[in-house]
Amino acid sequence: MSIMVAAVFHIARKVTGMTLDKDLGNGLKNAFYSVLFYASWCPFSQATRPTFDALSTMFPPIRHLAVESSSAAPRYGVHRFPSILIMNGTTRVIYHGSKDLNSLVLLYKRVTGLEPAADVSVDQYMEFGNKGSIWTWNTSPREILTREPYLAFSFLFLFFRAFLYISPWILPMLRTVWFTYVWHADQGIFSEWSHLPWQALQINDAKRLWSKLRLSSKARNIQKGANNARAWASSLTSVSLGEPSSSRTLVGS
Repeated sequence: MSIMVAAVFHIARKVTGMTLDKDLGNGLKNAFYSVLFYASWCPFSQATRPTFDALSTMFPPIRHLAVESSSAAPRYGVHRFPSILIMNGTTRVIYHGSKDLNSLVLLYKRVTGLEPAADVSVDQYMEFGNKGSIWTWNTSPREILTREPYLAFSFLFLFFRAFLYISPWILPMLRTVWFTYVWHADQGIFSEWSHLPWQALQINDAKRLWSKLRLSSKARNIQKGANNARAWASSLTSVSLGEPSSSRTLVGS
């Protein structure tokens, strides 16, 4: 059953802006082209893609191309998404109207003069799952930023707007939590560290006091030694002076 579906159903070929220019330039005179300009972030583009794929099966002579938002869109007169461009060598129609299947079938008949070759519904294309999906939710942020920079900046702008809106309530709560838990814990750590310089100063003061005591003790010892030397010298002098007088007394007798 899946082989029959793959053989019968067609999906519009996804191309870049450069490939689109090349395809339209080479084969424009020989066939009709139907080009869907879409944006992956646009919900209307997501709804239009299965319908556009159904048209590729209903009108196989028309070459269906899907171009994601790029710089090529303004060159073809497209300035909003989703838009459908039908053109050949002599005709160019940009369609911005209703994107339901019946409206687009009438558009194809009127512009190309072709009749649908098959009768399909959009629901049948929804059964393909995400094979022809424009947007995949597992897209990485880097890929989104590369493919849709304006969308990324829009999300960033909305984030900052939301933050500014809730900041009058969030900031006081954060401040309360900070002073309740973090600040007290930091104060305990800081108080323990603050004792270290005081203890270091006390140790230095004790060392200075001990040095002073040692110096004063040495000074006292030196002073005491000097006094002893002075007393010893004075006693020695008195003894020396007293000996001649004694000898003179003996001679006189």
